[in-house]
Amino acid sequence: MQILIVDDNESLSRTLSFILQKKGHQTFTANNGMKAIEVIEKKAFDIIFMDIKMPGLNGVDTYKQVKRIQPNAVVIMMTAYTATELAVEAIQEGAFALIHKPLDFDQIFSLINRVQEEKESAFILVVDDDENTRLMLRDAFSEKGYRVTVAKTGEDAIAMTKVLPHDVTIIDMNLPLLNGLETFLAIQEINPQAIVIMMTGQREREIDEFVKEAMDHNAYTCIYKPFDVLELVTMVDEISTQKLVL
Repeated sequence: MQILIVDDNESLSRTLSFILQKKGHQTFTANNGMKAIEVIEKKAFDIIFMDIKMPGLNGVDTYKQVKRIQPNAVVIMMTAYTATELAVEAIQEGAFALIHKPLDFDQIFSLINRVQEEKESAFILVVDDDENTRLMLRDAFSEKGYRVTVAKTGEDAIAMTKVLPHDVTIIDMNLPLLNGLETFLAIQEINPQAIVIMMTGQREREIDEFVKEAMDHNAYTCIYKPFDVLELVTMVDEISTQKLVL
């Protein structure tokens, strides 16, 4: 996991960083909110540990800016105080968890495992007859810890869904034989809880009508090629990551 630790207490940051590195994670540190924002603008993180009370930009205000840069960021707030307005605000803003100092490392390991398990437990199916797109998305999601299967036709995707319903299915509209809309409707019938993201590189009227019908049948969204792969991964992160407050 790529982990950022944001705390003006450099001794605590070093200790937490050292322990997490021993667990096999890659860690980065920032000693104030502004520095954290600079780092986050350049790099995506799986988890951010954020102290609530810091000089200058406090942890909650930092978190608000982090969400604009990385909307799916899993942020665990840290505080030495039992109950403060900032702690309440952090939870209201959507912090993944709130932990108290002195830190309980068993609790920290449990939280990290929870994030990993949620990401690793999500199954993603990518359906596209273009091999480059299939491999690109497979590699991007695999690197983030997701389990990914790929299909190049709608028929293959439907067969796979019968064997194993996927958490998120990404379907290209322009498929041979069964088109993307027909594939989506068939998958939805097999797995009504399926979250389906449509994608297309075309904007013809007929495709627009297919997109509209898919959205009318509760497709999650439709993205247009070429698209930013990181934005798609972020979207799936948002779908799959659950919130936890301790």
